[in-house]
Amino acid sequence: MSTTSTGDVGPRPRAGASLRTVRIALARGAAEARLQSDGDWSLQTGDGTQLAEPPRAGESWTVEPQGGRLALRREDGAVARPEVASIVARASDADGLLAFG
Repeated sequence: MSTTSTGDVGPRPRAGASLRTVRIALARGAAEARLQSDGDWSLQTGDGTQLAEPPRAGESWTVEPQGGRLALRREDGAVARPEVASIVARASDADGLLAFG
């Protein structure tokens, strides 16, 4: 059996990975997770509220469980925003790369 297509069958252009939203969960029993980006980025709650001053390229932040919620700490150990339910890390441009681990 053979078929033909009158439509475009070539590869579709992909959206930039930096523009995608990725949900990351902190595993039970995990002490922390580190977030970092090679470009400008932002940290927000799920509803878009800014959690901290925009992080600089190369700066890392730590997410820690605290009483069933999440605490966000800067590299110097200061708590940027205690006890939020969710954190969204987003690159500011399409060329930015976020690292989690």
